[in-house]
Amino acid sequence: MIDMVKYEHIIQEIVKVISQFTFEFTFIEMQCKMELREVPKDVLDKLGEKKIMENVVNKVFYMRLPDGKVIDVNSFCDFIKKNDIKSGSKILFNFKYVRWELTEDLCTTQIKKYIKQQLTNNNDLVLSVLKKVLIVEELKNKQIDGYLGEVVVKKSNFIEQGKFYIQANCPPEQAYKLINETIDELQVEKENKSQIFSEDNTLQQRERKKIKIFISYSHEDEKIKKKLETHLKGLERTVGVITWHDGKIIAGKEWDEKIKKELREAGIILLLISANFNASDYIWKEELIVAIERHNKGEVIVIPIFASECDTVDMPYMKLQGLPKNAKPISKFSRKDTAYTEISKGIRYAIEEKLKS
Repeated sequence: MIDMVKYEHIIQEIVKVISQFTFEFTFIEMQCKMELREVPKDVLDKLGEKKIMENVVNKVFYMRLPDGKVIDVNSFCDFIKKNDIKSGSKILFNFKYVRWELTEDLCTTQIKKYIKQQLTNNNDLVLSVLKKVLIVEELKNKQIDGYLGEVVVKKSNFIEQGKFYIQANCPPEQAYKLINETIDELQVEKENKSQIFSEDNTLQQRERKKIKIFISYSHEDEKIKKKLETHLKGLERTVGVITWHDGKIIAGKEWDEKIKKELREAGIILLLISANFNASDYIWKEELIVAIERHNKGEVIVIPIFASECDTVDMPYMKLQGLPKNAKPISKFSRKDTAYTEISKGIRYAIEEKLKS
């Protein structure tokens, strides 16, 4: 059973902390995030002359002269004395008040960072339930008179031990809004992680299901085998098959045992049919017999690939569906790539059927 009181307490505690939220940056960090901006006219009108002068004296406001130079109150007084400017002179009114302002909403960013930290510290929280509790807390709060608005930043003029401190007033309504946004972000993150996990599992399953293609061929047909391999590269990249033939045996290995092992592990066996294939004693005694036996047991798909013209009457592999269609040899095609493409597509179909099983 879900402890609703716990959820309420978490939200109430977050709202309480961020109502008067203070965070700090080094002075160098703050310099990169602040710039001098003109004080809006409506702000000046609201402050009035007395308050404006207080801000100037306290070096909250600075003055930008017509030439773009920015000076503080002391420099401004020196400027007036140096240039013997009289009171009421036109130049006194030909400047703009400017102040340092943050170039990005650091307050909201830092507050949401804190909220996220508090929510993720509780691994057992159900975000959908948290949303419902948040709505209730927000409704309860609206029974009390308050004010709406974005986060209000209180300017801090003191620097202590190289740190710049910012305090933000976050009214309850804004706090609920930020918590709500953070929950939404966490839900998206959770969904993305779940999707990535699902994709990883799918990839792992495909890795486990990778099909090995064994090519049985005569070394006299090396060129045809290489051309076939080239066309099978697309299947290796898209379907994830592994192509193997005896040319991949590392020097010094027991080649006979290695061939037998690969034959036993293959999911598809391609027989590169030619007069050379039919003439090979090793192929007939070791490879073809195993291939046919495994095929009859349903352990492997055996596909004859008709490379060149030869006598195929009563051959055991003629009971199997081969490629290209109608047992037309590759050598009979005027455009050889057409034959290899047909073969590749036929093998792809066989792989897809194999993966379904």
